[in-house]
Amino acid sequence: MIDRLYIELLYRHSIVEMLFWSILTTAFWYCISLPISRKNKKTWIWMNNGLLFFIVFFILWNTVFSRSNSNQEASLLPFASFIEAQTQPERYRTVVANILLFVPFGLSMPFVLDNRSKLGSLRRNPVVCTILAATAFSFFIELTQYVLSLGLCETDDVIFNTVGAMIGSLAFVVARRTHGKKVGCR
Repeated sequence: MIDRLYIELLYRHSIVEMLFWSILTTAFWYCISLPISRKNKKTWIWMNNGLLFFIVFFILWNTVFSRSNSNQEASLLPFASFIEAQTQPERYRTVVANILLFVPFGLSMPFVLDNRSKLGSLRRNPVVCTILAATAFSFFIELTQYVLSLGLCETDDVIFNTVGAMIGSLAFVVARRTHGKKVGCR
């Protein structure tokens, strides 16, 4: 079922539609952040923890668990997707999908981290922590795909997944800048 959802989201819609829905979802998340986090911080914490759990499961399912063994291949050249897209325009869709796959991770992780008390100096900057976590998570996925021969291990995937988390984290930054410390979980 999750495979079908992923395929429907990735291949049924154009890149413009995927971007539109991503922007709309991010704007919705931003708009609900202030009223919910002000009124009931515990609900906001649980919503973000739930979204983070769901997106981590969704990402792992689509990148590791649902795949069968194939060749052990790696593409380590950064931005090779753009070179390949000159002959295979479908690669642009893959780039956009890799970015959009990590936007929800970037949306929820800063709010989850903002509530943690034992992160030391990184606690002061949950966005940096989110970007580092997304990069490490994406690297782990690519390494797992390579070791278990589950697909093409690509440097581009790590880069574009990190960009997606950065875009998602931007909603946290914007919420904090426009609404001050009122948005968050403290």
